[in-house]
Amino acid sequence: MKNKLPTKWLENLAILDIAFQPIINIHTGKIYAVEALLRNHNNIGFKSIFHIFDAVYDEGILYAFDLALREKTIQKFTEINHYEDMKLFYNL
Repeated sequence: MKNKLPTKWLENLAILDIAFQPIINIHTGKIYAVEALLRNHNNIGFKSIFHIFDAVYDEGILYAFDLALREKTIQKFTEINHYEDMKLFYNL
């Protein structure tokens, strides 16, 4: 298992984006958490997000790719107003 992403995947990672799906507390009506969702897979030539993960698995870089995605996700999450009051759900 490789720990470093090849240049191609670093470039792909720059194009991929993270969207946050709010999760609402039904008792208060406030955002309790957000779920991180990977977006723009078609912009890097993949039919689905599943195909991305199949490709990085086949190349032996799944772990490194996941770590890089986590970093990107957490960085973007901390740009949300009042993120300190929310939970972040990240599916592995």
